[in-house]
Amino acid sequence: MRNLIIGDVHACFDELEGLLNRVNLNKKEDRLLFVGDLMDRGPKSYEVLSLVKFLKEKMGERCILIRGNHEEMCLNHVKSWSDKIQWEYNGSQATIDSFHAHGDDIKNHLDWITDNTVYYYQNENFQCVHAGLYRKEPEKNDMNTMIWDRYPVRHNCYSGKLTIVGHTPFDVPVYLDGSGEKMVRVLETDHHYKLPEKGLICIDTGCVYGGALTALAIEDGGCCVYSVKAGEDRKGR
Repeated sequence: MRNLIIGDVHACFDELEGLLNRVNLNKKEDRLLFVGDLMDRGPKSYEVLSLVKFLKEKMGERCILIRGNHEEMCLNHVKSWSDKIQWEYNGSQATIDSFHAHGDDIKNHLDWITDNTVYYYQNENFQCVHAGLYRKEPEKNDMNTMIWDRYPVRHNCYSGKLTIVGHTPFDVPVYLDGSGEKMVRVLETDHHYKLPEKGLICIDTGCVYGGALTALAIEDGGCCVYSVKAGEDRKGR
């Protein structure tokens, strides 16, 4: 089974459509994973969530949604004033406006987000969380580490089982081996690599900031990077 892992979307709907076309998503056979932060900052949170809901309905357990810090803030904003302020500071208005433009309210979807997102995914070859890990078993890390912590990426200090993350934007996707060295390995688009056994691969390439939306395809012990630059059309050209 091919695993397609998509970085932080942040409401960049057109680029998401382009990327799914570029990787030739097979809804009947592929496993599709999002590493979190589907919403906020970008212009089309409503469209992104609608598409993801459709994919989840069609693909079932083969469509896996990792919860990012932006999903967490959205879910928490109804609980307290401080949580609402935190979400506002991190781009909530774009999400609210997107849903209102369609006569909808994000509050109508909180139960679905709660029920259909998870803090981590793992299989025998790799695992996914939104932000990072210290301990190689995701369940032994606290929630704050998995959805907020940038230290493991910035300091290249995680050397456990290969984990795919987003959250910390780079100009290009990078591999960090956990050695603590500042030098990172750039993963070039459309280039095939042997799948590492340990460390982190970060695939947040800052689409909402004018960068690109990136996917990592994993299959048969190898991996390949695909990306669509911000502003590219829906065919991913």
